[in-house]
Amino acid sequence: MSIAKRDFFNLLKVSIESINPGQLICNSVQNKNSILKLEKKFIFKNQILIDSIGIKNNVYMAAFGKAAFGMALEMEKIIGEHLCRGIAVLPFNQPTKSTLSKIEFYSGGKFNMPDQDSVLATKKIFQMVSNLTENDVFIALVSGGGSALLALPENFTPNEDYNLEIKLKTIKLLVKSGADINDLNTVRSCLSQVKNGKLSFLAHPATTLALVISDVIDDPLEIISSGPCCAHSVCYPNKQAEKAIQVLQKLNILDKIPGEIRNFLIKKISDGIDPEIENFLENQKVCNFLIGNNKLATLAIMEELKKECYSNDVRFLLTNSLSSEAQCVGFVFGIMSFLLVQIKDKNIDWIENKLSFNDLIKSYIKNFGYDSDKFETIISTFYSKIFSDENLKEKISSEKKIKFCVISGGETTVNMSNCQSIGKGGRNQEMTLAFEFCFTKLMKNHHHSGLDLLFSSFGSDGIDGPTDAAGAYYLYDKDKILNEQELIDFLDQHDSFNYFVKNNRLIITGPTGTNVSDLQILLINF
Repeated sequence: MSIAKRDFFNLLKVSIESINPGQLICNSVQNKNSILKLEKKFIFKNQILIDSIGIKNNVYMAAFGKAAFGMALEMEKIIGEHLCRGIAVLPFNQPTKSTLSKIEFYSGGKFNMPDQDSVLATKKIFQMVSNLTENDVFIALVSGGGSALLALPENFTPNEDYNLEIKLKTIKLLVKSGADINDLNTVRSCLSQVKNGKLSFLAHPATTLALVISDVIDDPLEIISSGPCCAHSVCYPNKQAEKAIQVLQKLNILDKIPGEIRNFLIKKISDGIDPEIENFLENQKVCNFLIGNNKLATLAIMEELKKECYSNDVRFLLTNSLSSEAQCVGFVFGIMSFLLVQIKDKNIDWIENKLSFNDLIKSYIKNFGYDSDKFETIISTFYSKIFSDENLKEKISSEKKIKFCVISGGETTVNMSNCQSIGKGGRNQEMTLAFEFCFTKLMKNHHHSGLDLLFSSFGSDGIDGPTDAAGAYYLYDKDKILNEQELIDFLDQHDSFNYFVKNNRLIITGPTGTNVSDLQILLINF
């Protein structure tokens, strides 16, 4: 087996284990003599400080998201007899029973979209928190995927089923138009009775403690699961509606969404602040804690590399904020890998300055028929983190073999707005396919017999798009004959899943029960 392939599957395992939701809860909360103590270092900025609170048969809990099962069970152990009621809403493909738990488990959100099941479960949470008193403690366990599971559409019309239907139409239109997670949650949070801080508002006057595992770039509280306990979001419904309309205008779909939703948002802009909301803002007792994120997983990979695999060689944590279109990112990873191989083989010289690097990368991109302006940010990131590194320059210029590794994380998009025939896949599979096409095409006349290279992008939740795969991987094979047109066809139709099924290179983990967005691993032994 390839050393890169062996190391990759070890790093995949390490990354998922590092974000185990039960362990993250244990790391952040303790029960000492019926006093809950929480780690101050995890508190989001601009929060009221609540790092300890007494509990006595007065705790109510709601968990929602892809990590809800593990978070809820561990928190139940910590709270013990003081838990009065707990409700957890899980993805449809996760278990919904635990024989030793008194938590009520529900499932919904098929293919990461709100549905009738998630609405029914959310109504139970709505009813529970609406009856809390100032002596109660409400604990919200929030994780990625929660936007589809904590779902209760606003009353756009008197028909509840129709309200869900038109909200779904709007969400699907956003996704098809290439909306990133920030844009998506900016809009859908305005269309909900429990998002944008409204869950913590409903729980008032109880004390609300929210423990959050982030799946969003840079961990903005108001965006993670659409910010159900982000108290300050409640106060400006008009500004939130303005932002939502700006997103819809930017994507050129404001006139395409259902009229009832468009009218709802326009009316919301002119609404004043409700006196009850003003009272909540003056007296709220809400504190959010960030207990897990993408950075945690990438740091665990870096530690494993340091300990086991690449102790004497070159490794980079590129970024935890990788965005842009998946194909664009895959192409830049592919071009960068090709350049490194060529430098090592002394076919080209080390690229000394940023301008030369930018021009070279853009020339390759233009040769592939793409607009190089779309790649500006990711090109700059690669140069500043990798090609300006003197240690790499020294080692890649030597005669010795080296092991090279790049780790990154974030969330990219797939824009299918101009695609007539859409296949099956997800952003991670699409990025990996773009890498494969780019790298194999560039290497067509540059065989390297000793090259051991693997690239992969995968979702930490084990699910990539509407597929049962977490992602895919590419492993360099000098003997494989490039079928350029086949790769182009699969890319153009966004049909990466079927390509990797054909080539047996899907990553199948099953649902991991956690979610900190996507991870990329590039390993080169040369």
